Amino acid sequence: MSLNENIYELQNEYDKMNNCDVILNDNSYKCELKKLKKQFENFKVELINKDESLKQIKEEIVELNNNINSLKKEIEDGNYKLYNKSGANLKVIDIINNKLDNDKKMLVELDSKIIDMLEREEKIQEERKSLREKLVNIKEEFYNYKEKESKKINEANTDKKLIEKKISNIRGSIPKRYLDIFDEIKSRNKKAAVKLKDRVCEGCKIQVSAFTIDNINKDNEITFCDNCGRILFSDKRLENK
Repeated sequence: MSLNENIYELQNEYDKMNNCDVILNDNSYKCELKKLKKQFENFKVELINKDESLKQIKEEIVELNNNINSLKKEIEDGNYKLYNKSGANLKVIDIINNKLDNDKKMLVELDSKIIDMLEREEKIQEERKSLREKLVNIKEEFYNYKEKESKKINEANTDKKLIEKKISNIRGSIPKRYLDIFDEIKSRNKKAAVKLKDRVCEGCKIQVSAFTIDNINKDNEITFCDNCGRILFSDKRLENK
């Protein structure tokens, strides 16, 4: 492998290293996990509130049923008194009839309330079912996302160790004076070595001179871009136009 090839390969490994560091230093996944956890807790609170509402509705329905049963008993007693105890006393008959009318109206109101309560109960049951499904889905999403990100981080750690070893090997094959040049350029730019494609530097996107093309074709020393100063590499001979 030529000097330029080694230097370009060294740059590629540093690029891979940078990609690993981006993954390892990216804490956005923690924010996403916190967001999912917060959603889970919010839905959990909603579910608890729904359970409390259902409990309250059930208690109210029991109380309404007790009142309805008591009222039915009073109506039954009133009918008995009307036909068996009132005799021909018109005043007593009016009193009993008025009470029966009021009791019957109240019974209708209580029956209506029971129906409303049952409808509310049914609605809350549906909402509760939806919340439970959301909780299951968020929990699954949380653990799937956590597993995926953990796998990505573990792979990045493994890759980084292999890349570090490869970088060390490549650096060992490059003379120190060229390594110093590479490191100095790299300290100013993320990329110290770039490819020359169609006579254009991939670092600054500017066409190089014929003199630079000639130096690359000789392949006897490192060649720099006329504009940005990066080290240039080409895997084929170029026409010197």
